[in-house]
Amino acid sequence: TMPPIIDQFNANQVKPSNKVGLHPQLVSYDITKADGANIGRNPLQTVAPDDATPKLYRWYAGDVKLENGKLIATPMELGATNLISSDPIKHSNKGAVAALIIEPEGASWVEDPGTRASATVTAHGQSFREFVLIFQDDINMRYQGNQPVPLVAMEHDAEDSGQKALNYKTEPLWQRLGYAPTGDEEFTRTIDFTNALSNSQVGGDPETPVFTANAGDEVRFRILQPGGHARNSVFALHGHTWQREPYLNESTEIGDNPLSQWMSAQEGHGPANHFDVIPINGAGGKYGVRGDYLYRDMTPMHFENGNWGIFRVQ
Repeated sequence: TMPPIIDQFNANQVKPSNKVGLHPQLVSYDITKADGANIGRNPLQTVAPDDATPKLYRWYAGDVKLENGKLIATPMELGATNLISSDPIKHSNKGAVAALIIEPEGASWVEDPGTRASATVTAHGQSFREFVLIFQDDINMRYQGNQPVPLVAMEHDAEDSGQKALNYKTEPLWQRLGYAPTGDEEFTRTIDFTNALSNSQVGGDPETPVFTANAGDEVRFRILQPGGHARNSVFALHGHTWQREPYLNESTEIGDNPLSQWMSAQEGHGPANHFDVIPINGAGGKYGVRGDYLYRDMTPMHFENGNWGIFRVQ
């Protein structure tokens, strides 16, 4: 977000770059060839609309050190990482966001039909269900007819502007219950939200991702936000707890870390942040309780604007 103190330099007055690139996190690479952004005097790293040759970035999922004149490469299970566009201010607003998931060495996976956001991953003879959630908080949504959707936070700070989404999908409460998005707290407190999240409200599942797993399955949620505003989110998964730092062997592997604190909601999620949620005892908790569990952004404004969905344990 740009501070509104310089005339003609607010977010909607700055033209987006027409050059694109992919800036990775955590992986090793030659910064002069594969950084994905045009920085200082480094060679150009981006692609323009009229470029006839595609840009190839070469990254290594691990650590590379120079020892006795030789490069020594060590693979690492880095988990959830963001791919950030070369224009970090404007491109996420246009939908240029992506995730790079670094699985255990030698892993294989089968994506669920019709989606790139959920899969069954097999590594070291064991399988787990994997779900990827990209948070978006700077979306320019439009009604049919190209009219902009008014901001819920009409009178709040600049970092509250923009519509909210998960994986390019949203499910606003004002849409489900049929009230104007500009309704203030004095009005919305009069609304009965008892069944606001029930499928009976709209006749089916929400538009946001519905992730499925069998009771007791090991599950990994990959939570990311490549870009957006400085108003952080709080991710919560009802009915489940997880380790805040599920990292082993000097953070080269993901697994059971007995020194980590347990969480049932994780705060401070914002642009460039990424973390891995591995529910303790797997899907459905210790007793494998089947049913629909709510995942959501605990920030009220983001939740009302559509940042929630269902984790379905079968």
